[in-house]
Amino acid sequence: MSHKKYLLTLLIMLLLLTGCNSDIFVDSLILPDKIEATVYGDGGQFNQPISKTGLKSMSIDHDISLSDNFTYYDNEGHPIPANSPKSEIAQICYQSQREYFTLSIVGEMLYFTSFYNNLEMESHWTVRLEYESGTKLLQIAIQPGRPLEFLMEQFDSDLIPVGNEKTLERTIRFTNEGDVPAYMDLKPYELTRPPEVLVEPSEEWAEGLTISIPLPVYYNDNWMLYDNNYTILLGYRCSYEAIQSSKNVRVTLPPKSKGTITVRVFYSEVKAIGTIWFVNVTDSERQIATNYNMSAFHPTRHEITVEND
Repeated sequence: MSHKKYLLTLLIMLLLLTGCNSDIFVDSLILPDKIEATVYGDGGQFNQPISKTGLKSMSIDHDISLSDNFTYYDNEGHPIPANSPKSEIAQICYQSQREYFTLSIVGEMLYFTSFYNNLEMESHWTVRLEYESGTKLLQIAIQPGRPLEFLMEQFDSDLIPVGNEKTLERTIRFTNEGDVPAYMDLKPYELTRPPEVLVEPSEEWAEGLTISIPLPVYYNDNWMLYDNNYTILLGYRCSYEAIQSSKNVRVTLPPKSKGTITVRVFYSEVKAIGTIWFVNVTDSERQIATNYNMSAFHPTRHEITVEND
């Protein structure tokens, strides 16, 4: 009889323990209204236990301009339209030339995996879990991984002069109190504005990337590409050194005179088109390319005049 009482007592204790463990397990799946997480850009992952009870849908907040970068999958891994019933979406994939991550639910676990982020800055996304009882938000910060590496460039056209000449002017006051002429050495191309170049990529993802490229110069009455490469940022106007910048011009100042030296530098514009290649070292050394338009503003000639008061 005492043995039966012992078994009964043990059975009751096991049932109580099981109930307690079940309560603890269920409580762990109750999500707070907002969760914040940070993952590394190249291969980082964040896992979060969730409850699928009452879960109506999951989504990622994004601008409508990024919609083409999203692909949706069902439970069997088949792509489905973005407007499919939300209950059928088991995985969301975002992939662009600069960023690639997935969001999926397997069983009672949510997985956010970043494959690469070469934006060279943190990327921020909001995951939205819609429950019957309300909305839960998951704020994900993706740290930058390895950046895209510049591979090579090529010009797909000759340098094409535009012909819209502009003039920049600089004046210098002088006084020569001596009885003989005086001389002043000037570098006209350093007294005004340096050349400028703008290389605009045809695709927005390439803006701000650094490349090394030969730039147009005007020398001996001809446009040509300078032998040395310059480092520039795509999509930004950059200054560079004129090939004539070291040229000295000696100006004669008459004796017992004062007046004004006027330096005029004439600039012309030249254009070209080409192609640039980059390597995504994180994504199996995948090469990606974009076209570009180049516009350079460079000095072509100068004039110097001396006027006495």
